[in-house]
Parts: sequence; structure tokens; C-alpha cells
Amino acid sequence: MPSDYILIALTIGILALSALFFITKNAKALFILATLSVPFSSEIVVELPIQGLELPTLFFPTDFLAGIIAAFILFAIPLVAGHGKERLGLRHSRIFLVWALYFLWMFITTILSGNPIVSAKFLLLQIAYALTYGGLGYYFLQGNPGEMKSVYGRYMLVSLVATLFVCVVEHVLLGAGREATDRAIAPFFREHTVYGGFTAWMFLAYFLLWWASQLSLGLLVALGFSTVALFLSYSRGGWLSAMGALVMVLVAQWLWRLPRSRALAALAGSGLLAIGGLSFLLSSKGQMWLDDKLSEILGDTGKRIASSFDTQRDLSNVGRIHRWIVAWELFKQDPLTGIGPNTYAEEYHKYKRASQLLGAIKKLDVAYAGIHSEYLTALTEMGILGLVLLVVLYGMTLYYPLAYAFSAGDKQARLIGLLVSVPLLSYYLHAFINNFMDHGKVAALIYLHWGAAMALEVQMRKQKQSIQKYGMASQEVV
Repeated sequence: MPSDYILIALTIGILALSALFFITKNAKALFILATLSVPFSSEIVVELPIQGLELPTLFFPTDFLAGIIAAFILFAIPLVAGHGKERLGLRHSRIFLVWALYFLWMFITTILSGNPIVSAKFLLLQIAYALTYGGLGYYFLQGNPGEMKSVYGRYMLVSLVATLFVCVVEHVLLGAGREATDRAIAPFFREHTVYGGFTAWMFLAYFLLWWASQLSLGLLVALGFSTVALFLSYSRGGWLSAMGALVMVLVAQWLWRLPRSRALAALAGSGLLAIGGLSFLLSSKGQMWLDDKLSEILGDTGKRIASSFDTQRDLSNVGRIHRWIVAWELFKQDPLTGIGPNTYAEEYHKYKRASQLLGAIKKLDVAYAGIHSEYLTALTEMGILGLVLLVVLYGMTLYYPLAYAFSAGDKQARLIGLLVSVPLLSYYLHAFINNFMDHGKVAALIYLHWGAAMALEVQMRKQKQSIQKYGMASQEVV
């Protein structure tokens, strides 16, 4: 495809620039280059004519940039080793501690994996992305949290609009229907659920930025393309996660203002109400009611949203449940350490007959056998501790940015906190029914926001320590 050659040419140019910035030790330029490459990074399979050599699927150019920048960071560690913890503020970060434990456990489960080569490839790429996007993101945001606005408002803006423009135009040329979606988004996205998760993330980020800066034409254009692309993704998970994130943030803000006892009671009540509502929607009666109501309001789009809760007739949902059953059977084989990171796709074929839904799943022409749940993926591939660490990490990377936003005294600080947390929340909701951490484009965004969350956490701890220190000093003077 011509687009493949354009991407390869872009990759060569970007890698040449990254080599130059590497040699000149320009970390800021490397960070900007890595960030602007995220939207158009693409999954291109490279087949080398070497017998017996099997490379993992690579994303151009983000996988290569992650490797180069990770090397840059590793070489830079000795330069800050003498005063690193204080200078970087890592001893003030609980997120860093849990993040480090998460990767340590991933390393242990990789050693114990049934296919250590596959797990090691995945681990190395994840570490590279964590160092590149999480590490540099934290480094530049810890001193200036406002840099987060530049990530979306400047560094990523043009490449994102260009990428989504191509996808939307392809949609129009091929026909704006579900069947044409996967062809319209190639080679930038693997399939429509990744596209939905990515565009939901971008829609929320640019909605928040536009809301705070309504006169910016560039932000309005990015928001417009993100909205259209999200709709054309035909991803129910993308639609629902974006709406769910906005609703949950409003609820979280309301709870934040309440006294602790009332907030806990309201949270428990909201949780019970949500569980009850979800149980009703998953029932046959609830499904019929939702289908009628949404069809009346939104037409075919409403029918598609309603089908998200249809676990009996919708083949996509049946396929997910089938994979979850197989994943559970695999988890029971080794509940402590799991089957090994990124090995489910191979083990799936050995255990797929464990599910009685295999007959229904055969009706789906799906080549890739992912678990379709980030939480169940962690449980199956890394055991109980892997899931616990992931959930704690998710919770902490939401709590600190939201606390930063809700306790902020000015609008800009509030915007930064929401800009870090709301897109993350949309992914954490989407992660119940899909998993994209093996997709370089999504992994880059998640690690970038984890680094940003860590920066906001450290900022809050330093401010608290400063208040306590100077508050005590003023009392002693009196």
C-alpha cells in the first residue's frame, strides 16, 4: 500500500532526527518527537528472510523510538545517580513504588512463563515504553505540570488531525458503515475497537482543552475530528467509556465536596445502584426495554449501544464471554504466577474447547485471540498478585490527578488534573471489555499519563510538606 511506504519514509526521517537528538543529548526534543509520533504510529508486519527468526509485530515508528529513548535514559541514569532520588522526587511517590513492583512481578512471571521468549519480548517493549513516555513525561512534568497542555495542544496536534483526517476521508470513500471501518483505519489501527479506545481518549482530552480555551481553532478542529472518528469507529466500548468517564468525574467531584462519612455512604449507595442497574440491563427484560428506548431516541445508533448489554444474541459479546471462560480455565492452571505475560493468544488454542460457546465463536472470523479484558488478562497471565498490582496502580493514577484537580485553587491546575485523569478513566472503563496494552499507540498514552499522574502526586506531597514546614515555623515564631 502507498501509505505503508509513506509511513516507512516518515519512520526513517524520525529515527534520523532521534539519532541526532540522542547524540546531542537533547531530551526535550526526543520527548516531543516521541509524542508527535503517537497518532500515526502503525502496525506493519516485517518479514525477514531468515529461517527460524520470528520477530514480534512492530509499530512504526514508536517501537523504535521507545528503544532509542530508553537507551538514552539508561545512559543518563549515572548522570543523576548521585542526587537522583531527591532531584527526581521519586521517594515521595507511592505510584512509583507500585509501578516498580508491577514491573518486578512482570519480570518474575516472565521467567516462570510457559513461553518465556514471547513474554520477554513483551516485557522489553513495555519497559521501553514506560521509560520513554512515563519516564520523560514525569521528568518534564514534575517541574511544570502545565507542560501537559502542550503535549496535546502543540506536540501532538498536527499529527493527530492529519491521521484522523485520513481515516475519516477513507470512511467517506469506502462508505460510512461498520463493514468498512477496519479498512478505513488501516494501517494506523489494528481494528475498530482499538480505534474506538484511542478516539475516545482523544475526544475527552481535546474536549477538556477546548472547554478551557474556547477560542483556539486548532483545538476545535482536533475535537471535531476526534468526535467524528469516535462515532465512525462503531466501537460501543469507545462510546460508552467516553460517556461513562464524563459522568463518573462529575459524580467524583460531587463526592469530593461531601464530608468523608457522607461521601463513603453516597459512594456505597452509588455502587449498589450501578450494580443493580447493570444487572437489569443484562437481563432479557432490561435488554428489550433499553433497545426500545434507545432505538426510539437514536435510531440504529441506539440499537448498537443497546446491543452492548446483549449477552445472548450479539456474537461479539458471546465471543468475549467465550474468551473469558477460556481465560478462567487457564488461570486455574496456575493462579499464583499465571501463564506468562502476552502468552494467552498461544495458549488459547489449546484450551478453547473448554468453553461450551466454541460453536458460537466459530461464526466469528477473528484472527487474534485476545482476552478482551485488561483485568482478566492480568489475572490470567500474571496471577492474582498481577491483578492486584494493576488495580492498585489504576486506582492511584486516578486518585492523585483527581485530588490535584478538585483541590486546585486555580482553573489551570484543575484543567491539568482532569486532563491527566479523565482519559485514563475512559481507558480503565474500556478495559473491562478490551485490552490494548500490547498496542504501541495505546501503551504510549497510558505510560505518559502514568508519568504525569506521578508528577502530580509528587507536586501535591511537596506542597503538603512545605505547608507543614512553614506552618510549624510560623507557630514557633509566634
